[in-house]
Amino acid sequence: MVDRVYRLVLKTVVVLMVLGSGCSGISREWRHRAEPRLSFETIHDEPWNHLGRVVIFGGYILETEVLADKTRIRVLQAPLDLEDAPGSRDRSQGRFLVESPGFFDPEIYRKDRKITVAGALAGEFKEQVGGKEVRYPMVHSGQIILWPDREPLWGPYRHAPFSPYGYWYYPRPHYVW
Repeated sequence: MVDRVYRLVLKTVVVLMVLGSGCSGISREWRHRAEPRLSFETIHDEPWNHLGRVVIFGGYILETEVLADKTRIRVLQAPLDLEDAPGSRDRSQGRFLVESPGFFDPEIYRKDRKITVAGALAGEFKEQVGGKEVRYPMVHSGQIILWPDREPLWGPYRHAPFSPYGYWYYPRPHYVW
């Protein structure tokens, strides 16, 4: 009996691992071309030494600027999780700039949206931020993932038919992806 339970648990774990292994947001093509050993910190400090290398970065949109033939997206870098979604912005190591041909609507690619980008390093970008010149890496995008906004599953109150008050109170919102 114990042997059967062990086998069932083992099979379940293997199936979940196989199903979960394909959860990456970036395509296999771009993942295969990317340089896994290059950290953002290394590239941020010397982007000119890594021109043309494919990287995968993610973070939070700071600003989207539409130009005549391309769009520039300024991003606050954040470490990526196993699904390539940006994590906490408190662990950011700087900024990077994404350049992509075509039009990206600034209302959709708006401030504080999560984004993941795979593309080739194209040098560095310099600009004034708060009276100080800041330089950061520039990526020519190959693939962009704009992560969906989280929407509340329900408000702070949820109907509870057996409660004497007719509702339950949840002090924190519950989110669904």
